[in-house]
Amino acid sequence: MPDIYTSLEELVRREPATDYRVVVRDRRSRVTVVAPHGGRIEPGTSQLAESVAGESWNLFAFEGLKPRGNSVLHVTSTRFSHPELELLLARSTVGVSVHGMAEPGLLIEVGGLNARLVKLVSRELSLERFDVYDAPPSRSAQSPQNFINRVAGGGIQLEVSQELRKVLQEDRGFRSRFGTAVRVAIASHLEQGDAD
Repeated sequence: MPDIYTSLEELVRREPATDYRVVVRDRRSRVTVVAPHGGRIEPGTSQLAESVAGESWNLFAFEGLKPRGNSVLHVTSTRFSHPELELLLARSTVGVSVHGMAEPGLLIEVGGLNARLVKLVSRELSLERFDVYDAPPSRSAQSPQNFINRVAGGGIQLEVSQELRKVLQEDRGFRSRFGTAVRVAIASHLEQGDAD
């Protein structure tokens, strides 16, 4: 389904303020984790972003709160922008966005312009026995206009299947394994230096 709104700014002008919320945790970190379609838009993505951000990395989430029909609050990543998110990304060298996809099965797709980080994250998630694939072109996050690629060196995008998100929402230990795997990969990337 195509987006109803062409920008987050337009959405905020037209939707009741009670139907969404913006969560910002600015921890002065050089890592920012984002759930642009959190809450009830792509259920489970906010919790996954929180598990990656932990207590030390920046977190930004745009969350749908409608009782139903939250898909109208979806703004695609190439047109997604918010002033507080832009500030976080401008100070960051690593950006991670967490999304939901409708593909069947318990799987994760990894994309983004930071090729080294894509490999590191894919490897760590695979070591934790997650079913990980390279994202296809339609979800590859290769566009420089994708908000997550505004960080130096480009960001990464994680697409998590609906089935897997449901399992991860219900199982805190499993969700912690997901977050830890991504954190280990990012820590390794930072230790190696941000530039390829």
